[in-house]
Amino acid sequence: MTFRAFPKDLLRFLKELEKNNDKAWFDENRKRYEEVYVEPALDLAAALSGPLQKMSPHLQAIPKKVGGSLMRIHRDVRFSKDKTPYNVWLSMRFLHDEGGKGAPGFYLRIDPKHLHLGVGIWHPDKPELDKIREHLQADPKAWVRLRDGKALRKAFPDMEGESLKRPPKGIDPDHPIIEDLKRKDFCFFGRRPSSVVTKDDFFKTLSADYRSAAKFLEHLCRGLDLSW
Repeated sequence: MTFRAFPKDLLRFLKELEKNNDKAWFDENRKRYEEVYVEPALDLAAALSGPLQKMSPHLQAIPKKVGGSLMRIHRDVRFSKDKTPYNVWLSMRFLHDEGGKGAPGFYLRIDPKHLHLGVGIWHPDKPELDKIREHLQADPKAWVRLRDGKALRKAFPDMEGESLKRPPKGIDPDHPIIEDLKRKDFCFFGRRPSSVVTKDDFFKTLSADYRSAAKFLEHLCRGLDLSW
């Protein structure tokens, strides 16, 4: 599958959706949504399958409109005060095939202003979180080398997420990587202007960015006893 970039009209579509977030406008623009949002996203997933499989045969890029790598544009408004029906961004995830919906992997989001890229695991359940902490404690120097790798940090400069205020139970508060052991999320993120997704070199750059994070993701997966 050949994929280079998203059409420029994707960004115009997202900007207009942000101003007209209602069903009437969306219905009028449904054909456009399919052409500039859904179809290119499925093409991207199909094209990414090869590069991801070279990193690990367990990384999935699934070109399906429902149940694949493309996340829903419809918001779940059941418990929200904000009843606007649509997300004003395009989100995709490329996850390890053994971890379910909460598996580690890569993330992409395009909003009217920015491209957001992510790698890692977000809000793991306690058993998985305990495994990661044990893995990091077993070889903290290896973790630090990966965490501070130049290629990783160039593409994904920010480690974000929630942390405990106090050290986890049973872990030495003076441990050399205690701040990392207090983390509840193990994700790196990068942000760029949204215009990069319409450039001819977007796919090439995206693939290279994901490759730069492969060793980090592998380390995380091995700590979770996931195949690589």
